[in-house]
Amino acid sequence: APSAIPLDQIPWTAARLQGGIVVRFSRLEELRGEEAAMDRRTYFALGIKSRVEAPLMIGDTVVGALALSTLAAERTWRDELVLRLRLFGEMFANSLSRKQSELEAQGLRNDLAHAGRVATIGELTASLAHELNQPLTAILSNAQAGQRVLETAPVDLKEVGEILRDIVEDDKRAGEVIRRLRSLLKKGDPQMRAVDLNEALGEVARLVSADAVVRGVSIRLELADGLPSVRGDRVQLQQVALNLVLNGMDAMRESGTRDRVLVFRTIRADVKTVRVEVRDSGTGINEGDMGKIFKAFYTTKPDGMGIGLAIAR
Repeated sequence: APSAIPLDQIPWTAARLQGGIVVRFSRLEELRGEEAAMDRRTYFALGIKSRVEAPLMIGDTVVGALALSTLAAERTWRDELVLRLRLFGEMFANSLSRKQSELEAQGLRNDLAHAGRVATIGELTASLAHELNQPLTAILSNAQAGQRVLETAPVDLKEVGEILRDIVEDDKRAGEVIRRLRSLLKKGDPQMRAVDLNEALGEVARLVSADAVVRGVSIRLELADGLPSVRGDRVQLQQVALNLVLNGMDAMRESGTRDRVLVFRTIRADVKTVRVEVRDSGTGINEGDMGKIFKAFYTTKPDGMGIGLAIAR
């Protein structure tokens, strides 16, 4: 028999299961009446001699059914076996319910993480505009220079070639900024792959570089050589680093200190572990806040949302 029978082929059985009733028959003749005619024809066509089917229920909701069938011979389904089947069905339904709750919770976490990235990118609009403006300005300048060269006679083809090469390189720089933005703003399930942490953190540093200049912050990279790749979601790892960087720069703004240094550091902690550190020279964290900083919606910033560190965790 097939592992599942479409419900529209057994409407009488389906109606009883949806009402929370166990369906069982030892032979097809027990399915009497015109309302069970289609069910009889379906079971006969599939060679089913006898069958017991228990609804899978989560609370008062039927989410499926658990069925046992015989094909070679008829069988009487004792009350004891039906009771065991119902108990097993309850266990299976509860397991399905937990799995569904886990999937829903994971979906909510992914949605919240995406919302956090969008909000963070919104904070960096000035920095991103600056990073894009540099190569675009260089492209315009080179294009104008190329026009002037072409208006001279004879045309210096070597100089034209150099100008075109510069335009291509600046176009690649602008395209790389857009690629990084698209990857951060993209919504989807985590992609667990090999990640070069030094490269990923370098991208984050470039992303916030112009914003750091405006804030008077110096970014220093202390990246260990020869680090192995780690397995993780590149975008999520960058989101964590980006969040810590922005928190650090905010803390240094509040401290009023002139020596504003933010350090990215990667360390080979042991054979199987790579550690990433983000250190700032800001105000630090009050001891009384240490137990709260990862709680959702807790923030010490006047305009903070309180989800950054919760997402990072």
